[in-house]
Amino acid sequence: MSTPSRLRLMRDFKQLQKDPPAGIAAVPSDDNILIWHAFILG
Repeated sequence: MSTPSRLRLMRDFKQLQKDPPAGIAAVPSDDNILIWHAFILG
């Protein structure tokens, strides 16, 4: 995967940690930033 893609995904992840939307949680896989695990309540 290209570096800009990794940087964008990491930036998005940091933003989710800093200001998570209500009822939503998402984290990337430990081995692959392209695979995310999400929880949506509602």
